Amino acid sequence: MYRALWLLPFCWMLGVAQAHDDDSNDDIARIDHARSHTVPYPPAALERRQEGVGSVECDIAAEGRATRCAPAGASDPVFVQPALLYASEARYLPSLEDGVAKPSHRTIRVVFRLTPVQKRIDLPLFDHWHSHRLVYPKAAIDRDARGSIEAHCTIDVQGVPHDCVATGSDSDLDAAVLTYLNGARYYPAMQNEQPVSATYSAHFSFALANSTRDDGFGN
Repeated sequence: MYRALWLLPFCWMLGVAQAHDDDSNDDIARIDHARSHTVPYPPAALERRQEGVGSVECDIAAEGRATRCAPAGASDPVFVQPALLYASEARYLPSLEDGVAKPSHRTIRVVFRLTPVQKRIDLPLFDHWHSHRLVYPKAAIDRDARGSIEAHCTIDVQGVPHDCVATGSDSDLDAAVLTYLNGARYYPAMQNEQPVSATYSAHFSFALANSTRDDGFGN
């Protein structure tokens, strides 16, 4: 049987938002990144290719959850709510006193950064937050189909895709990528602060991590 499935679309990597811990000693509660959700990048900032910072002050309970959070400043108002949402819902490593967890208060800085490609206003951006996930087609899984696909679409000034083309080695995988791209949403390219039609390019890689079939008897 197929024990694992890997699907790697490289086209929609989002801007990176990171919560920075200003102090790493045990006297101050710290975000437990392994148990916290990803920071949502504000769509309005993504559309403008804008980076920034949002700061939040929180009271942290001994069990590692925020009991009260309030905005403490931002480089732009668009970053206030995403930073507040992240800090409020994050899990924390509580501050310690003589090895015992205790309540504390701290300020969290959430830094929003774009990838180098996303900073280019002359290229369309994939709107990952408002688009469906790419699905590995069952027919391709049954045939152990895998491969890489190059795809291109023309994105109009409204962010609508047209004339999408996918070039790969398997028709089922090509069809899955075309369905994905045609049903997605985009931020249009910009020129002189006005949206313009431009080409969006993406690379996809489909692979099954373990394609050994198992009928239950070790065969």
